[in-house]
Amino acid sequence: MVRVMDSTAPKLKTKSVGIIGAGISGLSCAKTLTQAGFIVELFDKGRNVSGRMATRRNDDSEFDHGAQYFTATDPEFKKEVAKWVNTGVAQLWTPDISVFGDKQSTKTTDHVERFVGIPNMTTPAKFISMGLSINLNTTIESICIRPQSYPRWSLKSKENGTLKSSFNTVISTIPAPQATKIFKDFSPVLTGITQDVKMSGTWAVMLNFNEKVDLKFDAAFVNKGPLRWIAKNNSKPERGSNETWVLHATSEWSELHLDSPAEDVADLLIKEFLGLGGSLPDQHQTHLWRYAEATPPLDMTFAWDKENNLGICADWLHKGSVEGAWLSGRKLAENIIQSLSERDPLKNFYSPYR
Repeated sequence: MVRVMDSTAPKLKTKSVGIIGAGISGLSCAKTLTQAGFIVELFDKGRNVSGRMATRRNDDSEFDHGAQYFTATDPEFKKEVAKWVNTGVAQLWTPDISVFGDKQSTKTTDHVERFVGIPNMTTPAKFISMGLSINLNTTIESICIRPQSYPRWSLKSKENGTLKSSFNTVISTIPAPQATKIFKDFSPVLTGITQDVKMSGTWAVMLNFNEKVDLKFDAAFVNKGPLRWIAKNNSKPERGSNETWVLHATSEWSELHLDSPAEDVADLLIKEFLGLGGSLPDQHQTHLWRYAEATPPLDMTFAWDKENNLGICADWLHKGSVEGAWLSGRKLAENIIQSLSERDPLKNFYSPYR
């Protein structure tokens, strides 16, 4: 039996999806939908994909100044990470890790497998993005309904106004406060979630050294003071030989210093680094991740407004990790595929012929 589509059908427009944000969650969602036959476009305000799996460069070095590593516990994500490793875009990182508590420093005894992208943290995202339609340098500020049109959703960007593309489904992967602005006029279901989320910032400081820093570990969790994590960036695979360190402040301290000048933040955190045995850097730079994490972290995987075909996938919805971001995107995509298969308007336009 052959199925023939009536010429008046809206064709595949029912499977058109616009995704705001091209980090791991957005890319995971887009990849899963594309493989299922959906037409997907991603939009990101940045110059590159990857979100907080980010790399910052200066004249001498590169820094993983966002996500420091990722772990894999879910069976599906383990398969994905194995694919990354086999393809050469990720590798196991086995650092010597210390823990600084209130009284003393200890070595960790955990058996956690920690992975990093190679040669930097952006590489897995670039691998996922292959074959996808991605619009960079495009800041989506709002969505709107196209009157008497199908698909009904359009996106408005800061740079170009209302975009030509239209979508049956719109997905946000951006931080909760920004998602609230996107959905506030259209989806009480989603804004009811985003408005209740508290998102905190994180200050990152990147340090260059001309000489080796005399510390007996590659990374450390810090459970006192303003720092929560320090890492020797060049201890990771394929990071070069230049001595480089990354410092992350706690979310509590960062929230108190959101409006502080970057140089003041750097001075304060470098002082803390010195107190842990570090050295004065020869060069430094700072970056504020304004919406780094949900506090407390959520565990709802994704959010979906079935009536309006609007959804959210993001790391902040699912434990705040790289694994959580990837699973959030994949699970939302699977939900959309199932949802549309149950009420796909196109099925009314098929006629069987023998």
